[in-house]
Amino acid sequence: MKTRSALVGGVVMALGCSSGSGTTEVGKFCNAFVAAAANVAYDCRGGSRQAYDLAIQASGLCNTVSTTIAASQATFDRDVAATCLAKMASLECWQDTPSDCFRVFVGTVADGGSCHTSLPFEAEEYLPGSRCVSPGGQCTGRCMRYRVAGEPCYETADLSDQCAPSLFCDSVTNTCVASTAPPVAIGDACTFSGACLGDDARLQCVGQNGVITSGTEMGTCQPPGDIGPCMYGSDCRAGVCPGATASTPGMCMPAKHLGDACTPAASECAPGTYCGPTRTCILLPPIGQPCAGDDGQATECVNGVCDSRGLCVPYGRLGQPCEPGFIFDSCLPYKFECEETTGTCQPTCLPGNACGAPGQPCCANQQCNEGATCNGNVCR
Repeated sequence: MKTRSALVGGVVMALGCSSGSGTTEVGKFCNAFVAAAANVAYDCRGGSRQAYDLAIQASGLCNTVSTTIAASQATFDRDVAATCLAKMASLECWQDTPSDCFRVFVGTVADGGSCHTSLPFEAEEYLPGSRCVSPGGQCTGRCMRYRVAGEPCYETADLSDQCAPSLFCDSVTNTCVASTAPPVAIGDACTFSGACLGDDARLQCVGQNGVITSGTEMGTCQPPGDIGPCMYGSDCRAGVCPGATASTPGMCMPAKHLGDACTPAASECAPGTYCGPTRTCILLPPIGQPCAGDDGQATECVNGVCDSRGLCVPYGRLGQPCEPGFIFDSCLPYKFECEETTGTCQPTCLPGNACGAPGQPCCANQQCNEGATCNGNVCR
């Protein structure tokens, strides 16, 4: 099975775009955002800044973002984009991507109109206060407004009466109500780490003996640290918990960078690097070289995917052979997806991808727009 570089997943997780996208406003914003996201990842998790650049450039995602937004019914808000980038510049390791970064692209389609169900950057084609509903899981659906406070919810079979994201459906009254939970802050009292997770932060519940997992003692919400016991990678600033098992805690350690000493097969090196033969963190191999990686699994590459021969190869383009993966497949991210029936990279359900509409080729995995079906690889 082909596997994608962990660096792409790490940075794409924030929003999903890359350098080399041209000179459009959207492309410039995407480039600036992903550079900021890579800086945060490097500062917090270590590794190699060069590795992030190589992985991001190979994925070509900002090209996809630019063409997708240009073909969509979403508009670009310059002011919100500027606020997003300003907050990214001062983002702490324990903070999530600022919510402003998910409001950069605003929809224009009124309720009842056609919309794409999924766009990069969590861009929306529908007006604020609505969502895109496609009961059949097709490429497009219909814009439908969220229910507001006091309105009934979750009484329809298709869940079309869903509450707005800032509300929840009260199970007693079956009406949308506002959450009364205050925002999570450093120093808040807690008895387990779940109490320290908020909409914009990932803090840990820390007591006298480290991270609290049992709920039997009191602690306070604190940022993940560089030292101390841990059970999960999220317990540590570097994002890894070396030595942890299902029943035995590991120990957090400061993030390792390129050239730092390491223990083989201990997952101590950061994304983009692995513990090499000299017991130092070295760069993952590039395209054309045998795959490598920690934990004895030679399945990673710095700027491509590892194929079934154990060789680093470029991401697949339209019509090229591919192998589906559990989380990622081997095709160019966002732009293509591995078609299971043909074993080739086919276009995803994105605006401007020339698939899905009546008369166009079917999108990956036989998908079409609302009202059309895939017949002979053509949407009709």
